[in-house]
Amino acid sequence: MSCTAVVDLIYVLDSSGSIGPNNYKKQINFTIDLASNFKIGPSNVLVGAVIFSHLAQKYFDLKDNPSLAELRRVLSATPYMNYTTKTDQALDLVASAGMFNANAGGRSNSKKIVIVITDGLSDNPTLTKEAATRLKSQGVTILAVGIGAAQDAELQNIASGSQNVFKATNFDALKQIVASVTQRACPGTSG
Repeated sequence: MSCTAVVDLIYVLDSSGSIGPNNYKKQINFTIDLASNFKIGPSNVLVGAVIFSHLAQKYFDLKDNPSLAELRRVLSATPYMNYTTKTDQALDLVASAGMFNANAGGRSNSKKIVIVITDGLSDNPTLTKEAATRLKSQGVTILAVGIGAAQDAELQNIASGSQNVFKATNFDALKQIVASVTQRACPGTSG
């Protein structure tokens, strides 16, 4: 499947201590697998990325318009942080840094999507829920991908509705949900 819709897509990736370096690589590979299902470019899908643990770091703005190869190269080289789980800071970075705004490359005619990938409970679920609510109030649809013991209640609080919550039993099972996450992130496709 290749999504050709007009989508501004920002990945929010967990780099906390519970993941471990090998699973972190599997999460990056899942991110690349997802991206390979989108036609990346200024007329179709633009991609941004934030990686978080004890802090949140922005790796791409939408205006950077990374190719799939560049996305793979940069994300594969990101250091595994191995600390706490400040999911709220990552969501707040997307909102407060205006990552969907025009000056960051956001387009007024696009579907705005954040895909949060996490394996556990954030350090402060209340702040995480509030941060997700702020982002959703900006017209952003949030998809929450939970791996292993990720908490259903928090995934529901992060996501824009239960239809936007996806679960994988472990990091190896992420490949089994690539198609369903792609369908949900791509307007106009069934699923």
